[in-house]
Amino acid sequence: MDRNRARIRLRLGLEGDPNQDFTGGLYLASGFVTGSGGPAGAVGSLANPTSANDTLSNFFERKAISFDRGYIVYHPQGLKWLRLTGGKFAYDFPRTDITFDPDLNPEGFTEKFSFDFHNPIFKNVTVEGMELLFNEVAGSVTGSGASLKINRGVDSNAVGGYGSATLQFGPWKTTPSIMVMNWNGADPIAQAVSPVGLCSTNTPGQTTCILQPNAPAAGTPLPNPISTPSAFLQTNAMTNATRIVGSGTGLTRAFVSGFEYADFINPACWCRDTARGSGSPGICAQSMNRTCAPD
Repeated sequence: MDRNRARIRLRLGLEGDPNQDFTGGLYLASGFVTGSGGPAGAVGSLANPTSANDTLSNFFERKAISFDRGYIVYHPQGLKWLRLTGGKFAYDFPRTDITFDPDLNPEGFTEKFSFDFHNPIFKNVTVEGMELLFNEVAGSVTGSGASLKINRGVDSNAVGGYGSATLQFGPWKTTPSIMVMNWNGADPIAQAVSPVGLCSTNTPGQTTCILQPNAPAAGTPLPNPISTPSAFLQTNAMTNATRIVGSGTGLTRAFVSGFEYADFINPACWCRDTARGSGSPGICAQSMNRTCAPD
């Protein structure tokens, strides 16, 4: 079905250096909250990490602004090969739009070690570690005495790293990189994208949907009805194999297997000297988010 709508997007960013060793940044972005800027009950773009769009609708309502990035970077002048980043920040590692949306800003910490070399072929080697947090898991306490069990709630996280090397062969410069990242506790993503729904009937024994509570005996207070779960993440259709786990009202969707991400990227560009019109490490074209810069 076709849909016509007017949309706006506002982004404003500030970045500064409190001293020569630190850089801090704060970015704001627009986005509608749940139930505004669109059909009632729709997932708001503030809950959508890949969109800062807001729809002009809902009777001239006020538009929401949220924090899109907030980070601090430590890059000591005495250790120019070191760069530590923490907060919610733009990508500082190789990626493509196929696997990482360009509007997404990851959260967590990265540690980059980059070394330059004055060599005609071997120009740079970089390694980076990444610890990204994408979902909080609350802790819990069950039982008592000898049967007391404490669940400290390990947050869902993505841990990994990449290594790259910059090589130059005459006018050609390339920076091949390989990254491996393990996504721990990824099942909340499946539930957030495609939550387990309510059953259409109250037939006992159903295990693929959530049953509404039965009416109690006369004179007993009615139990609260279970509200229809809504998708928290607004994404494309789920293509990964999932299954339903849990019981009763605690049914949730989970992935059938674990999730480990590996990627090999090999951007290359031709460096040319515009004055001489021949291949040389002069002014270079940009390719795959990399720039061939002169030495």
